[in-house]
Amino acid sequence: MTKSSRAPTPSIANQVSRRRFLRNVAGGCAAVGLVGCEVSEIRTSGGSANELAFDLSESQFAALKDTGAMVAANAGKTKLLLIRSNETTMVALNRVCPHLLCEMTPGGIGEWHDKEQNLECLCHNSKFGADGKYVANSVKGGGNVDDLESYPVSFDAAAGTGVVDLGGAS
Repeated sequence: MTKSSRAPTPSIANQVSRRRFLRNVAGGCAAVGLVGCEVSEIRTSGGSANELAFDLSESQFAALKDTGAMVAANAGKTKLLLIRSNETTMVALNRVCPHLLCEMTPGGIGEWHDKEQNLECLCHNSKFGADGKYVANSVKGGGNVDDLESYPVSFDAAAGTGVVDLGGAS
C-alpha cells in the first residue's frame, strides 16, 4: 500500500469551534476600534439634560487649559468639539462635517486654526468659523456646504469650568 500525502486530521479537541472563532474575531475587532480613542463622555450638569458641564481640572478636558486646544466629547447622541478659542472663550461645535459626514477629531481630520479662528475638516477642506458658519469656497472642488451646529457655552476662565447649552443650538 502507498502512503497518503494528506496531512492528518486534527483531533476535535484541537479544532476551534465556529462560535469561538467568531467571538474571538469580534472581540479583537472591538479592541482595535478602541485603541487611541480620546472621545470623552460628558455628564449632564445637576439640572437640565440640555446642559453639559465641564471642568478643566478633569483629565479629559485638561487640554483645554491651552488656547487653541480642542477636545472631542459625546453628549448622548451629540458629537461635540470643545475649542478654547482664546483665554476667556470656549466654543462648542458639532464635530460631524455636513459636507461628507466626516467626523472631525483632535489629531484626526479636525484642525483648529487660531489665527483665522476657524475649524477645518481635512476630509475635503471644509472650513467653519467659530460660530459654525461655513466659510465660502473652502471645499475642494466647490460645492454647497451647510453650517455646523454651534452651541452656546458659559465659561468661567478663572475657575476653569463651563456649561454647554445643547438646547440652544444654532
